[in-house]
Amino acid sequence: MVVLFATALAINLASWTLLLVRTWGLGADVPQFALHYTIYFGVDRLGPWWQIFRGPFSGFIILLGNTLLAGWFFSRERLWSLVIGVVTVLLEVLILLGSMLVVLLNV
Repeated sequence: MVVLFATALAINLASWTLLLVRTWGLGADVPQFALHYTIYFGVDRLGPWWQIFRGPFSGFIILLGNTLLAGWFFSRERLWSLVIGVVTVLLEVLILLGSMLVVLLNV
Protein backbone atom coordinates (compact mmCIF):
# COMPACT_ATOMS: atom_id res chain seq x y z
CA MET A 1 0.00 0.00 0.00
CA VAL A 2 2.76 2.42 0.89
CA VAL A 3 4.42 1.73 -2.46
CA LEU A 4 1.25 2.65 -4.36
CA PHE A 5 0.79 5.93 -2.58
CA ALA A 6 4.49 6.78 -2.79
CA THR A 7 4.27 6.15 -6.54
CA ALA A 8 1.19 8.38 -6.79
CA LEU A 9 2.99 11.11 -4.86
CA ALA A 10 6.04 10.84 -7.12
CA ILE A 11 3.83 11.14 -10.21
CA ASN A 12 2.07 14.16 -8.72
CA LEU A 13 5.40 15.80 -7.98
CA ALA A 14 6.44 15.07 -11.58
CA SER A 15 3.34 16.94 -12.79
CA TRP A 16 4.19 19.95 -10.63
CA THR A 17 7.84 19.88 -11.70
CA LEU A 18 7.02 19.55 -15.39
CA LEU A 19 4.69 22.54 -15.32
CA LEU A 20 7.04 24.67 -13.22
CA VAL A 21 10.16 23.95 -15.26
CA ARG A 22 8.62 24.21 -18.72
CA THR A 23 6.48 27.31 -18.11
CA TRP A 24 8.75 29.25 -15.72
CA GLY A 25 8.89 32.85 -16.86
CA LEU A 26 6.27 32.49 -19.60
CA GLY A 27 3.62 34.18 -17.46
CA ALA A 28 5.22 37.58 -18.02
CA ASP A 29 5.43 37.11 -21.80
CA VAL A 30 2.11 35.36 -22.43
CA PRO A 31 -0.97 36.97 -20.86
CA GLN A 32 -3.24 33.96 -21.55
CA PHE A 33 -2.34 30.28 -21.51
CA ALA A 34 -4.17 27.68 -23.58
CA LEU A 35 -5.82 25.39 -21.06
CA HIS A 36 -7.89 23.09 -23.28
CA TYR A 37 -7.76 21.89 -26.88
CA THR A 38 -10.28 19.96 -28.96
CA ILE A 39 -9.94 18.47 -32.41
CA TYR A 40 -13.00 20.27 -33.74
CA PHE A 41 -12.55 23.76 -32.29
CA GLY A 42 -8.83 24.01 -31.50
CA VAL A 43 -8.01 25.96 -28.36
CA ASP A 44 -11.31 26.57 -26.63
CA ARG A 45 -10.27 27.60 -23.12
CA LEU A 46 -7.77 30.29 -22.21
CA GLY A 47 -6.77 31.50 -18.77
CA PRO A 48 -4.08 33.11 -16.64
CA TRP A 49 -0.81 31.28 -15.93
CA TRP A 50 -1.81 29.98 -12.51
CA GLN A 51 -4.72 27.95 -13.91
CA ILE A 52 -2.36 25.43 -15.48
CA PHE A 53 -1.68 24.17 -11.94
CA ARG A 54 -5.32 23.22 -11.31
CA GLY A 55 -4.70 19.66 -12.52
CA PRO A 56 -1.78 18.83 -10.23
CA PHE A 57 -3.50 20.60 -7.32
CA SER A 58 -6.65 18.52 -7.86
CA GLY A 59 -4.47 15.43 -8.07
CA PHE A 60 -2.86 16.29 -4.74
CA ILE A 61 -6.27 16.72 -3.09
CA ILE A 62 -7.40 13.38 -4.56
CA LEU A 63 -4.18 11.78 -3.31
CA LEU A 64 -4.73 13.07 0.22
CA GLY A 65 -8.37 12.01 0.29
CA ASN A 66 -7.71 8.57 -1.12
CA THR A 67 -4.80 8.01 1.27
CA LEU A 68 -7.05 8.74 4.22
CA LEU A 69 -9.82 6.57 2.79
CA ALA A 70 -7.45 3.68 2.08
CA GLY A 71 -6.02 3.95 5.60
CA TRP A 72 -9.53 3.70 7.00
CA PHE A 73 -10.31 0.67 4.82
CA PHE A 74 -6.97 -1.06 5.47
CA SER A 75 -7.98 -2.48 8.86
CA ARG A 76 -11.46 -3.49 7.64
CA GLU A 77 -11.15 -4.60 4.03
CA ARG A 78 -7.65 -4.70 2.55
CA LEU A 79 -8.87 -5.36 -0.99
CA TRP A 80 -10.69 -2.01 -1.11
CA SER A 81 -7.59 -0.32 0.16
CA LEU A 82 -5.60 -1.86 -2.69
CA VAL A 83 -8.23 -0.83 -5.26
CA ILE A 84 -8.16 2.75 -3.98
CA GLY A 85 -4.36 2.79 -4.24
CA VAL A 86 -4.37 1.52 -7.83
CA VAL A 87 -7.07 3.99 -8.86
CA THR A 88 -5.09 6.82 -7.28
CA VAL A 89 -1.99 5.91 -9.28
CA LEU A 90 -4.04 5.73 -12.50
CA LEU A 91 -5.61 9.13 -11.84
CA GLU A 92 -2.21 10.66 -11.19
CA VAL A 93 -0.92 9.22 -14.47
CA LEU A 94 -3.85 10.79 -16.32
CA ILE A 95 -3.19 14.13 -14.65
CA LEU A 96 0.49 13.87 -15.64
CA LEU A 97 -0.54 13.22 -19.24
CA GLY A 98 -2.83 16.24 -19.11
CA SER A 99 0.02 18.35 -17.77
CA MET A 100 2.22 17.17 -20.63
CA LEU A 101 -0.43 18.17 -23.14
CA VAL A 102 -0.83 21.62 -21.57
CA VAL A 103 2.94 22.13 -21.77
CA LEU A 104 3.04 21.02 -25.41
CA LEU A 105 0.14 23.32 -26.22
CA ASN A 106 1.80 26.39 -24.70
CA VAL A 107 5.51 26.01 -25.40
